[in-house]
Amino acid sequence: MQPVHIEVHKTSSEPIPQQNENNPRFKSDVGKANIFSFVYFFYVIGLIKNAFKAGREGKMITAKNLISFPWSRRADVLSSKFEHQLHKQKSEKPKGKMNLSWAILMTMKWPLFKMTFLETCFIFIRIFSAWIVKKLVDSYVIAEKNQDAWQWAGILSACLVVGFHLEHHYNHLASYFPNHVQNALINLVFGKITRLSTDALTKISMGRLINICTNGVNLFEQLGVFVCNIFVGLFALIAGGALLWQYFGVYCLV
Repeated sequence: MQPVHIEVHKTSSEPIPQQNENNPRFKSDVGKANIFSFVYFFYVIGLIKNAFKAGREGKMITAKNLISFPWSRRADVLSSKFEHQLHKQKSEKPKGKMNLSWAILMTMKWPLFKMTFLETCFIFIRIFSAWIVKKLVDSYVIAEKNQDAWQWAGILSACLVVGFHLEHHYNHLASYFPNHVQNALINLVFGKITRLSTDALTKISMGRLINICTNGVNLFEQLGVFVCNIFVGLFALIAGGALLWQYFGVYCLV
């Protein structure tokens, strides 16, 4: 008789990495959404249903009912990346000063790129729509082009739909991006404070510290929405000027 080998699999009580919010591989509700749900923000339907149900029953929604927060946007994760960029600057230039603004720019370069790309595409669609409107009006005015009117109308409708989605996603990204930077900076400040000695803490002005955490970092919240206009404004000026030149010719310079 041959011996029978029985394999015993040990079950682990640890959660799956994709379900553990403290794991870099954590999949949030946004990360788990498919492309259709991401484009139309359908992943918030569950939150809306829970809030409506809790409101009818006179209850409050709990943290479990909220949309899970992406790991990469957490304040502690972003502040750690800020510190990494600052240490990188110090290692490259030991005698130079560390630039926090450059560290934030390097850390948030991909969200900034997405914001710039979305706003640029939105402006292009708007300018292109104005040219389509001109073609549509010409097709109604000129009798020989009447048969092309429905084509230009269809193209204009498509441009409006695409422009609506681009604007919506840009506003969504621009609304939470500054808040994440602000929270990460506050987390960075308090993380530095906890590493100070007791003697050093007695020399810190608490009023100045609170002023930094309340008013100093508010600059990112106020200006973060418009930061991409620095890069997109030149393109909009050139493209808009070209469109006006096509419409009015040299008279647009008056």
